[in-house]
Amino acid sequence: MLAAQTVLPREDVAIGASLMFFGQQLFGTVFTSVGQNVLDYQLLTRLSSIPDIDLSILQHSGATQFLDHVPAQFRFTVRVAYNNSLCVCFRFDLIMACISFTGAVTMEWRTVRKKVPGPRVGERAAEEGKCLGGVK
Repeated sequence: MLAAQTVLPREDVAIGASLMFFGQQLFGTVFTSVGQNVLDYQLLTRLSSIPDIDLSILQHSGATQFLDHVPAQFRFTVRVAYNNSLCVCFRFDLIMACISFTGAVTMEWRTVRKKVPGPRVGERAAEEGKCLGGVK
């Protein structure tokens, strides 16, 4: 928000800040469901080859309860499939972060410091013939 306030003209700051806030909220909401769909698809693809697993339970239970419905001999395989599915989700997140990084790189480079009029403290003391420590 600080960068938008620095780069935009004063009359456009409110619109720019509200558009940035809206974009953050909208894309956070949209890509949460996209990530969930990626995870579900990856899990269904990886678990469809395992016998004796009812894949409809996956939609009705969370990650911790899902293992309760899996036979003991397949639990390690299910954990590996779940881990690999999460890795795909994390790769997707990394790609989206890299894409959003291009927006930050292309933004105009400006300082946010205000310029203080007049000489600095050390320059003022030198003009008066005094040292900063009080010794002449």
